[in-house]
Amino acid sequence: METWQRGAIHDQGRRLLPLGATEPSVDELKARREDAADEARSAQEQQRAAERAERKAEKKLTKERLEDLAPRAEPGSRERQVEKKREANLANRAFAQAAHEAGDVELRDSDIMGGDGGDSSLAKERFG
Repeated sequence: METWQRGAIHDQGRRLLPLGATEPSVDELKARREDAADEARSAQEQQRAAERAERKAEKKLTKERLEDLAPRAEPGSRERQVEKKREANLANRAFAQAAHEAGDVELRDSDIMGGDGGDSSLAKERFG
């Protein structure tokens, strides 16, 4: 088989590289992986930024709509302080109501004092 038939070309007696694709080197593969990872990270960051901007715009729109429906008093005024106090009281009442509806929690002595064990038996002797 002649040299030119094996994939090598002769040019004035010099041997050139074989024709065809070569396998990528380890460094090239590593660079490709790093580039792909960077692109994925960049795409993810862009998606997060877009989602943040969307949430921010939605929050702003909701705030504007609420302001149109029920305008707030001027910041720092006595009326605004009263509104804030009312809002805080409502939130506290809702929390207290939810806690009251949940009822009392029954705990066994073994849960409070501990089950079988050295330290728990000392605690039972000491506290009851």
